[in-house]
Amino acid sequence: MGRAFAMTMEEIRANFNAPGRPGVNYTFATAEEEQAYLDNLNARGIVTVYVVTITKAPKMAEQGKNYSFEPWVSPTFDGMVDEREYAGFDDGGRQYHIPDGYKMGFWRHADGSMSLTAFDPNGNQAGFVWGPYTGPPKLDQRTSDPAEVKYVEMREV
Repeated sequence: MGRAFAMTMEEIRANFNAPGRPGVNYTFATAEEEQAYLDNLNARGIVTVYVVTITKAPKMAEQGKNYSFEPWVSPTFDGMVDEREYAGFDDGGRQYHIPDGYKMGFWRHADGSMSLTAFDPNGNQAGFVWGPYTGPPKLDQRTSDPAEVKYVEMREV
């Protein structure tokens, strides 16, 4: 069963820099520690994928379901957004094999936070294919032809 909650600003601040805390931020003492985390994750070849449902957001386009490598956490850090503006939940996550040739890594955001993401065999960030959110998730793979779309289906553990 998924979790439904809205974190208070105090909870977010308390967890914001917790090492390896998914859905909030990943913080490592050194670049070597970060690399060791990713090496271990890629060596295991298994990652958790969540179906996140956003039920309340300032913009209608932000609402709905999406796949994520991180569980639901309201995007309300350091008072930037009123925590009452967002609500949602995740499905608790399921374990999937990382597709052959793909690697897990971190995407660094402008604010310094990092999100776990997949990279295709060419080193490009691979996004999830949207919907229908039944069955296994699919990752895209960029090609030299923008009109050509390739997808790789993830296999459940």
